[in-house]
Amino acid sequence: MTDTDLTLVNEIFDKNNTLVLITKNDITKQGQREGMTNYLIKKGVSEDMIIPVSEEDNDSLIKVMKKTYNLLPEAYIDAFMSAQVLSLEDKDSKAKTFIHTAAVIAAAAATIPIPTSDTFVITSAQVVWLQI
Repeated sequence: MTDTDLTLVNEIFDKNNTLVLITKNDITKQGQREGMTNYLIKKGVSEDMIIPVSEEDNDSLIKVMKKTYNLLPEAYIDAFMSAQVLSLEDKDSKAKTFIHTAAVIAAAAATIPIPTSDTFVITSAQVVWLQI
């Protein structure tokens, strides 16, 4: 970690919301990893914000994804979850919730017995769906 990196973490970024990733964890020796981690902790980085990762270790990548999700401001969470491809279960869960909600609204609109009187309900629902 360079002096510039330390300046960024300690003075520019919020230390409590900055992840430090030790990359190439699959080829990093245990002693190197421990040395880097201890150095970062000594320089003020919280241990839970230090994550060793490897392209070959899907669990480490999912850990980064989940930690990032927890650190993001609310306004960015949906975009982040839509863009990520590591955890398709999370995307699937969100899609199922959306589909079930849409089905309930459509079923409610179908119960209106007067022709074209359901136009307002259906159009409103479609506008909301386009914004998601």
